[in-house]
Amino acid sequence: MGCHDLKEDPKVLGLQNKVLLMGSPNVGKSVFFSALTGIHVVSSNYAGTTVSYMEGKMNLAGQNYSLIDVPGTYTMSANSEAEAIAVQFVRSGPKAVFFVLDSSNLEGSLRLALELREFNIPTVYALNMMDVAERKGIQINLPLLSQKLGGQIVSTVAVKKEGFTEIKQLLEKALQDELPNYPLSAAVIAAIAAVQTMPIQLKIAQMKAKMKMIKVINIGSKPKRFQKKLPK
Repeated sequence: MGCHDLKEDPKVLGLQNKVLLMGSPNVGKSVFFSALTGIHVVSSNYAGTTVSYMEGKMNLAGQNYSLIDVPGTYTMSANSEAEAIAVQFVRSGPKAVFFVLDSSNLEGSLRLALELREFNIPTVYALNMMDVAERKGIQINLPLLSQKLGGQIVSTVAVKKEGFTEIKQLLEKALQDELPNYPLSAAVIAAIAAVQTMPIQLKIAQMKAKMKMIKVINIGSKPKRFQKKLPK
């Protein structure tokens, strides 16, 4: 299904003060959603589809916002209902995006993250599952990844609520338009452009190779401790 085949759902797309929670499937978004919204949440099917999304309320810096847990996808190519819905949410004028990356499978999250950058929406990134990455011996250069993605990143372990305070602080800054905005690295633009037409599994493999080449990811033989915060 292409994006043009899907009717818009004005009930949710018309919400003011929206913040989108986005990421690939199985990256831990639901834990962040529950922590930010509490118990007052609504699960709905997007109009005309069987694809569900979650909506909740959160308060940041004294202002109320609707947090929308967008269906997890690997891309916004709009070749499926979930992808088409993600595109419509991104185009509906959100105030900010909270994007969750899987540090144990970073290459699987990067294409969607880079596609999102094209919409110029203030974005805060959580690099989640850092404990899993550590056990696998995966090292990620957080300052360099932040530079490549063009946004602020916090390393997190959602199930332990590690990094949640920093996430809230950065979301407040994003909503007040106080986050620095870095241009995308030419190397990353080339990396994502090179895999646009490949099958998804090959895309992931190629993205992994590209990220290693530009020194964002290093898989070592022994687990090491990770830097938990970006330098100020």
